[in-house]
Amino acid sequence: MQAVILAGGAGTRLRPIVSDRPKSMATFGGKPFLEYQIDTLRRHGVTEVILCVGYLREHIERHFGDGKHCGVHVRYSVEHVPLGTGGAVRNAASLLGDTFLLLNGDSFIELDVGAFVEAHGKHRRGDARVVGTLAMTRVQDASAYGSVEMDHDQRIVHYREKATSTSPWISAGLYALERSILDAWPPDRAISMENDVIPDALDNGRLLFGHPASGFFVDIGTPEGHAHFRQYIEGNGNGHSQ
Repeated sequence: MQAVILAGGAGTRLRPIVSDRPKSMATFGGKPFLEYQIDTLRRHGVTEVILCVGYLREHIERHFGDGKHCGVHVRYSVEHVPLGTGGAVRNAASLLGDTFLLLNGDSFIELDVGAFVEAHGKHRRGDARVVGTLAMTRVQDASAYGSVEMDHDQRIVHYREKATSTSPWISAGLYALERSILDAWPPDRAISMENDVIPDALDNGRLLFGHPASGFFVDIGTPEGHAHFRQYIEGNGNGHSQ
């Protein structure tokens, strides 16, 4: 299985804590956050990781190299100008298989990745219009993250980033996607997965499903999230999660 990680963000909200490297390289328990993500993926059968890099990318490239020491094959897709979350994935299109995992480089969710991929495959076999499955988690206040509403079959019927909603569900920053979700978008254009690619797919008759997850979730892109993940690592013997 192949996974793409968005690791090109500057992390402006985290500058008081991490100012000399990409936020995905913030260190916890002697390892960068990105390595915890890759370790989890490897344990669930991912063999290739594509890192979408830009800001201070030399820190990432120097640490991970070809990925051999992490037990995966690592390749790089470089943004020479910021392209947003969707543009970064579109920039990597030539490296992608038909189906791939996508992770935000600043979020972590405890989840059985194999079961998640299997669920996406089942949705896809049931209807060829399916282009994605999103890991979902419950939060008390979804307004800071986005509005995601699902029907009784867990099909996503509404998705808008940072919009008011009565739904407690948000995207946990882990997606199983079909490469075809990118077909409508030209290369070298700054676009957002959350604001452009996913809403456009839904508006044009493509189908996406939610996959509820109850495991630990954190966004390390804020000082509060950074502290929360540090507590998690310290409480789990350097964070070897499921």
